[in-house]
Amino acid sequence: MGQESRGPSNYLQTPLTRSTAGLMATLDVSERFEAYVEASFARNEARQTLAPKPAFDLFVVNTDNPVLSPETRQVFEEQMLPVEPGLVGMLLARRMSELGPRIFDSTREYTRLVTGLRGEFAEGWDVDAWITYTDSNEAIQLLNRVDIARLAQGLLVDPGSGECFDPSDGCVPLDIFGEDRLSPEGVDFIRARPLDAIAERTQTLSSVVVTGSPFDIWSGPLDMAFGAEWRRDKGRFRDDDALRNEGPAGVDGTETVLELYAEALVPLLDSESQYLGLELGARWSDYKNAGSVWTYKAGAEWQPVDFMRLRTMYQHAVRAPNLEELFTTQTTGLAPGVLFTSDPCSASMDPVGSGNADKCIAQGIPADQIGVFEETPNYPVYYTTGGNPGLKPESSDTFTAGVIITPSAPSGLTVAIDYLDIEITDTIGGITAINVCFDSLNTDGVFCENIRRDATLNIAEVTELTSNRGLEGTTGVDTQLQYVAELPPSVALFEGDARIGVNAIWTHVFSVEAQENLVTRVYDTAGYFGWPCRQDIIGGTCSSNRVTSNFDYSSGPLDIHLTWRWIEGTRNGGPLYSADFGIPDPKLALPTVSSYSYFDLGFGWHFSDSILARFGVNNLFDKQPPQMADNVWSNGTDTGTYDVFGRTYFLSLSVEM
Repeated sequence: MGQESRGPSNYLQTPLTRSTAGLMATLDVSERFEAYVEASFARNEARQTLAPKPAFDLFVVNTDNPVLSPETRQVFEEQMLPVEPGLVGMLLARRMSELGPRIFDSTREYTRLVTGLRGEFAEGWDVDAWITYTDSNEAIQLLNRVDIARLAQGLLVDPGSGECFDPSDGCVPLDIFGEDRLSPEGVDFIRARPLDAIAERTQTLSSVVVTGSPFDIWSGPLDMAFGAEWRRDKGRFRDDDALRNEGPAGVDGTETVLELYAEALVPLLDSESQYLGLELGARWSDYKNAGSVWTYKAGAEWQPVDFMRLRTMYQHAVRAPNLEELFTTQTTGLAPGVLFTSDPCSASMDPVGSGNADKCIAQGIPADQIGVFEETPNYPVYYTTGGNPGLKPESSDTFTAGVIITPSAPSGLTVAIDYLDIEITDTIGGITAINVCFDSLNTDGVFCENIRRDATLNIAEVTELTSNRGLEGTTGVDTQLQYVAELPPSVALFEGDARIGVNAIWTHVFSVEAQENLVTRVYDTAGYFGWPCRQDIIGGTCSSNRVTSNFDYSSGPLDIHLTWRWIEGTRNGGPLYSADFGIPDPKLALPTVSSYSYFDLGFGWHFSDSILARFGVNNLFDKQPPQMADNVWSNGTDTGTYDVFGRTYFLSLSVEM
């Protein structure tokens, strides 16, 4: 089990039952061609258990409600939002632990059918043409959810009778104003019926690829490939009506694409000790929703001497928005205040000193209220989120250059060093409209129109649809060392020689850039953890240096394997945000995370050439993951970087027939 930064327990590993079946067959239809078919089916049954469901919404409570203590009644009368005499509005954010954990029971079925024809249609030319159909269906049932309507019903209680004003459906007065105050009858009343959701996706694909050598040039054959592909994706997600106001949102849409492509390997020089060649490729894609785009690559490989090879490549790629990003139903729901930051127009945020006065006036705050208006704490804000059919594809440009050295001495040594520069523009994802609007570089007020205020001048509505964001980029160097050597019999544990092997990879990044929108600041997050290392609420780890080393020793039937993984320490990324918005640095509970080392140890025993047994221990010293406070959500740590399971053991037996 893992611990959320917000307190309750979540499970990191849950039960899964998987059944699979497959069939492959070929048929010779002529001397040159064969037909083939493939069929596969998989069924997964899983139960996911999460922390109890939070109840989060705006509710109305009568101030003479008999379940209220005198102290609670006074707070309601003095601090809650008045609705009418005797009634106040309350923004409730309470985890309903009395209902037990949230349970997601899912059954997923996946079917894949392939039929094709391949062979040699002319001397030196091969063709492969196929049609693929895949169908994926998932049925999800959600248990232990809160019936929001019944919760609202049970909060309005007649002080005279002590019963609900609306007694329908067996209403029970609800006392939720304290820990363990909700009665068993109240739990039964607000527990929602099992809720169902269905996810469906189908894909039909037709593809043909031709490979061959059209002619020889002065240094050898020119290898080429041509192809065409048509693809249709259809997705639909249907949720229970009771889930419409609290997610997940529905999806219903179709995308089709036609692609044409060509690639070539061009040898300019090819001899026993020298080689120079080019690698070229281009692809044209025409999407129904995203339009037409080009992708391409150009690279070279040069071996001037027999122990050194140089390589470089430039690639331009695109990713069209997927069905979820395009077609998720746009919904509006309640959120607390401005989520994770204060209103930049609030007097306590110094809108004049921060340079935000003009933006605040443009949003409807009178000039004479700048520096006077103070936001209402926990003021209810309605957020509109969902898909965006107007998205355009994100694109990336990647440049790599490297060298591979295999010296004659010591024998068995290989060293590879590669420089990389990756930049992605028009990235697709969620946005934080307030961060974009009030960024100091956003002089044109982009996304400020997505923020709407009401008569109280507080932020009341925010629109944050999936959008094309700013750039993401990484520059760095990968260094790999590989060494294999035979050892003398004197260090062998069994009769005969022994052998060692070392494989070490060191990744050093110069920069890890992240930008929420083209008009906002570019953050360099190399060496930081948490937001904005990953441009989402979850956060991540952007260590400047990581090393993975594998050490192997073998002698006779015995293999010993040791892995060392090292992750350099990082700093909390919170101050990067505060510096740009002109607010004081946050008081950090965890300003840094130390460097981490993990060791895995494994043994293998060859009973024969065909029977091998393996035993191993991962995370040998039971290293626990670092706690990252509230700058990394979900489980209070970065589960994609650090080991959250502790020491684990494995035992396997493999037999080759």
